[in-house]
Amino acid sequence: MCSWLFLGKWKIRSECFFLYSKDEIDLNDPYLSPVFGDYTDFPPMQVLDKQVNTEIDMKQVADGTYTGSSDGGLVKVEVEVEVKDHKIVNINLLKHECGTGKPAESMLEEMVKKNTDDVDYVSGATASSRTIRNAVNQALQSGVEGF
Repeated sequence: MCSWLFLGKWKIRSECFFLYSKDEIDLNDPYLSPVFGDYTDFPPMQVLDKQVNTEIDMKQVADGTYTGSSDGGLVKVEVEVEVKDHKIVNINLLKHECGTGKPAESMLEEMVKKNTDDVDYVSGATASSRTIRNAVNQALQSGVEGF
């Protein structure tokens, strides 16, 4: 699976989605299936827009190890989050089906450092960034006392 985002048209080749600018498309390409619309019309973005993150108060998260997963369409993530004394001490990435979104994995270190899932997305890896955040958020939600 892979996902590259550019402004313009998109086409499907196998299971990969590519969004191209008009200047990059060969209109004689037999695999071309142009669709006109804006960025939000791109099917993977519609899946990502359905992900919901809850604001997490780490003071309410009990000690323990919690798992979370998220399916962003082209990106699938499973994580294990370890919390001790209301601090994220470790995040293990159990699964990351991501195409070109591997750089988003750097967010995990930032989440531990800042003790929150709410960190900046990695440029060029938006789908993976959003899906990783959502998986961590799901894990932390399961650790909230009384949730």
